Amino acid sequence: MEKDAINTEVYDYRKYDRIWKRVSPELNPYPEIRDAAGRQDADAPELCCMAGSTPEMEALLGRSIDDELSDRCAYLTYARCAPSYARRRLQMMAADEERHARRLMTVYYLTTGRCYRAAVPDCRCTGLPWCQLLRQLYHRENCGARHYEEGAENMEDFCLREIFLELAADERCHARQILQLLEKTTLA
Repeated sequence: MEKDAINTEVYDYRKYDRIWKRVSPELNPYPEIRDAAGRQDADAPELCCMAGSTPEMEALLGRSIDDELSDRCAYLTYARCAPSYARRRLQMMAADEERHARRLMTVYYLTTGRCYRAAVPDCRCTGLPWCQLLRQLYHRENCGARHYEEGAENMEDFCLREIFLELAADERCHARQILQLLEKTTLA
């Protein structure tokens, strides 16, 4: 009989509470189990991207989406005029930036219930020499990673925190790839 008893310390009822809240907000299922476990009640605030958004969160996501799309555009533009050994890498980084933007647009929709209307990025070649361009891109990727890391630190929403940390890791990876291109360029 004791084997069949549920160990309430093992279960985290918050995720079930979120489901019940969507299905039937007025219902408080299994109050005796929740009270015995010392868990929060069903009216506790949700800390997930479905909980809603604030104007600050919408602005942060909007800026991040626009930055990712701008980076995508820049990488595609620079790939056209890059040395042959760098073209494929820049195109792959552009695809990563597009994936980041799509992910952030999905999060924007989840939090607001609206589709994000991205600004059209300016995709002109800067005319910088190749090494200076790589230096600028390296700096931009590191700043982007720092932006996501700082955003994750200040975020209570665990879903968004994980996404921002993943994006920060990708931006750091891009910075390393640009550093490798710069090393290859200076040695050539």
